Amino acid sequence: MKLIDLRDLLRKKSPIMYIQEYNGIAVFKLKETVDCRVRFTLEKHPLGDFDVQVSLLDSIDHTPGPLINVLRDHIQSLYEKNQLP
Repeated sequence: MKLIDLRDLLRKKSPIMYIQEYNGIAVFKLKETVDCRVRFTLEKHPLGDFDVQVSLLDSIDHTPGPLINVLRDHIQSLYEKNQLP
């Protein structure tokens, strides 16, 4: 299982400045290549830390836990590199 791409990211407008919400498509390589719609939220804390919450919106024939963990790590990396829209 491998995350190939996280594409079509669209940031939703949020009235709360310390919460950023996104929708996009994650492309995974399982036994075959699978596209899955995702929604994730970044919540910044006052001391600089942040939480990432990830939801898979499509059903995939795979255990969701490992997919969510890989996505969470990738999203944290994108955020730290300032590469999110």
